[in-house]
Amino acid sequence: MEESTKKRLQSVMRSMTAPLNQEFRAAKQDAARRLLEVFCDSRICFCTENYLRAEIDFSTAGDRGLGRMSDHIPRFGAYFRREMTAPEVDVDAVYNALLELLLTGYTINVLFSKTECLTSEVTVKEELLEKWIPSIYSIDPRDPSVDNTLNLCQSFLPGPGEKVSCALRVPVDEFSQREKTVEILTYISFAGFVLRDIEARGIMFQ
Repeated sequence: MEESTKKRLQSVMRSMTAPLNQEFRAAKQDAARRLLEVFCDSRICFCTENYLRAEIDFSTAGDRGLGRMSDHIPRFGAYFRREMTAPEVDVDAVYNALLELLLTGYTINVLFSKTECLTSEVTVKEELLEKWIPSIYSIDPRDPSVDNTLNLCQSFLPGPGEKVSCALRVPVDEFSQREKTVEILTYISFAGFVLRDIEARGIMFQ
């Protein structure tokens, strides 16, 4: 990848803190700085690349994605198979837009939730991936803490979501009105949120 995951994360953090008032922004920037101090580029890159490469897979038959027990939330590449196979679509551009979305969820975990910026509990990348993937879609969305987190992730969709739409060469209005679009994108952002939870504690929502 031409740009490190850490640099991408820094860019996401800047865009998320820029609209805040000065006092609130200063507090969030301090939290961002502490997150960057414990951030391991190679570990997070390993996990996000494994997840996103599977998520944008449009050639495998069926709709079920990595970590799912059903196809209720289809994988991105299956749901947008027609767009992903269009000659004018740059698959790497789609990947990068989804990575930004996932890193938005990762950042939300620290900047806009009650999670403290802890030293990483899970430091082996293979172990982190193994614990993370099953956790993303195994949660009960009726659980209040999960529902609040999903709503929080959804509230940050507009900017990154527009970049995904642009990468797919689909008009934003058409893209957002498709039945599963918001849910799929919300869960990709949520995956980033869960990644930080598992990395920091080894468990989710504790």
